Amino acid sequence: MSLIIAYYVHGRGRGHSSRALTVIKKLILRKYKLKLFAGRDAYPVLAERFEVRQVASIFPKSSLFDFIKRIIHDYNQLRSIKPDILISDGDAPSMWVAKWLGIPIFSIGHALIFPYCKHPISLSQWGLLKESLKVRVASQWADFRFILHFCPLNTKDSKSVLVKPDFEFDTSQFNRGNYLISYFRDGNGSPVLKSLVANGMTIRNFGQPVNINGIQNFPPDDMLFKQMLSGAMGIVSSSGSNIIFESMALQKPILLLYKATDFEQMANAKYVDHLGAGLSSTFDSITPELIQEFILSLENPPTRKNTFNVMPSLSDEIISHLKINFD
Repeated sequence: MSLIIAYYVHGRGRGHSSRALTVIKKLILRKYKLKLFAGRDAYPVLAERFEVRQVASIFPKSSLFDFIKRIIHDYNQLRSIKPDILISDGDAPSMWVAKWLGIPIFSIGHALIFPYCKHPISLSQWGLLKESLKVRVASQWADFRFILHFCPLNTKDSKSVLVKPDFEFDTSQFNRGNYLISYFRDGNGSPVLKSLVANGMTIRNFGQPVNINGIQNFPPDDMLFKQMLSGAMGIVSSSGSNIIFESMALQKPILLLYKATDFEQMANAKYVDHLGAGLSSTFDSITPELIQEFILSLENPPTRKNTFNVMPSLSDEIISHLKINFD
């Protein structure tokens, strides 16, 4: 009898849906029966390729009432589906319900590094504590955790493994174009984009559209994004882990921006600095000098060894754990 998997994908940003695409394809090839649920930004990406139900996303500003509504919704769905296992990529309510119903849980995420990994760089202890507590709210229920990060880190327990996303583009052959790719999760990149355009840069923007002459806007499309990313001179983006993985895999110069209050994206930028893999700044403190440094880096992209090549891929590890524990 085919294993039934309930797969929930968080809806903030493109990273969750991008990595889910490849995992889902491999699970289908293994003949598992999937029930897919996706939040705001993930739904249109996944719905183009699979049968998926939309769920309300829970964001940092969501209310307790929003969380309770999701709990009730997920309880009814999971009672009806009766899955053998639940996989959650950043989705908290589904993990709470799965725990109550006695359903085994696989948790996927980047922020899992904070409570479950050892950190070789200096991070604010107060920020690390807050982020760790927030992540543990749901991930503590997981039977196993798949932690995504671009820097090799040691995990703290045997229930966690460090993995890399699956890459679906050819990282050895691509035609270099004369444009940048931009992606800002929260649509707050206009000031730096205006500065780059003023310096003669052509930009292809994904995510929330911007009304700036010299910038082409494109809708959410994972395949198109990766095709254009392969040919781009470089990337300007908010400091999300998935796009950092992609920039490193393709040896692309990257300029990362983050809010000083966003601990997760700040930590991403610090790790990029630690590896010498790109440039970064807060939105409020970016300078013309840093923009010029980034533009100069486009002429001579650095060649570096990818530190994450030693890590197993997310999909291989998930399938391995399913075979060992459920097949």
